[in-house]
Amino acid sequence: MLATITYAEIATLLNKQLKMGFSLSYLGTDKMRVTFTPHKILGPISIELKFQLTSYSVLNLWISSYSHGVQSIISGLTTLLASKPKPFPFLQITEQGIRIELKRIPQLANVLNKISLTSLVANPNGINLNINI
Repeated sequence: MLATITYAEIATLLNKQLKMGFSLSYLGTDKMRVTFTPHKILGPISIELKFQLTSYSVLNLWISSYSHGVQSIISGLTTLLASKPKPFPFLQITEQGIRIELKRIPQLANVLNKISLTSLVANPNGINLNINI
């Protein structure tokens, strides 16, 4: 079964949760550009994310390119997050990337026990999810 989530839908979810003015766009079958504004003083930040879904429902995201000055912000955020209690046990953040264990997300756990995601592929409109039921 094929399901698609558009970049606009992903941006809406991120904006609702994080309130940072996200937008996403296509760069390749395993790449997308994410632009967001963490604070008005900083202005918009643009990063290129490469992603891969493993057979164990783990989504890996790597930052392959970013706008000037972003490395310092990412380093600071990584340090800040490491010093706080872990609010999202399914998420591991490093300066190299993000590892998301989808089966450990409470809202997805029951669903992923009944189905499996076989691939994630970006297209110009959004992300295609191939699902086995």
